[in-house]
Amino acid sequence: MKITEAFQTKKNKLWFMSDLNYNNENVIKFNRRPFENVKEMNWHIEQELITKVGPGDILFDMGDLFWKTDETTMKNVISLASPKEWYKILGNHDNYNVYRKSYIGTLFTLLSDILEINVDHEGRNYRLTLCHYPMISWNGKARGTLMIHGHCHGNIDNINTESTDLRVDVGFDGILAKKTGSFLISFEDILEYMKEKAGGSLDFMKHAQEKCNAL
Repeated sequence: MKITEAFQTKKNKLWFMSDLNYNNENVIKFNRRPFENVKEMNWHIEQELITKVGPGDILFDMGDLFWKTDETTMKNVISLASPKEWYKILGNHDNYNVYRKSYIGTLFTLLSDILEINVDHEGRNYRLTLCHYPMISWNGKARGTLMIHGHCHGNIDNINTESTDLRVDVGFDGILAKKTGSFLISFEDILEYMKEKAGGSLDFMKHAQEKCNAL
């Protein structure tokens, strides 16, 4: 799915997040999250949604927001955040029937498996492909389109960092969340990461074309 009208960062704060796994006790152990139990983790997630996402913000959830959570609790947690728009990318732990066939889906601005967007920021236009899963190739890759994903819980951060591909994991356990200290990743945080990958330049098209020609 593609949204042709560009998001304007001078009007709205853009947030990206993935793999919160609300209610998942196992994710604390498997990903070494700094919580004693799932109740503490759930409280942390709730507080960030309440305090950081403002009424004029745009929120992109990249998948796996909940783990085996009843619909009433899902509704209550979703209602804690108050963004202007909330876009939901479906992940492998997102129950398709719940999001597509119940009222839970209506709580979001849009549901999609893959979403292509444009962002206008400080006089430049950036193209992003959003998907729960990392992609080796994506629409516009050779023209500087950024690939934003989750799913991997930081396990391919080294691959993303060492690669010249403009791809990053915005998940709870990914490199940007660890760097910023929050599972809510701003568009500016993504730009800084990509700028470093591109050798200090924001001309991502030039970077992508040079790397493509070098192969």
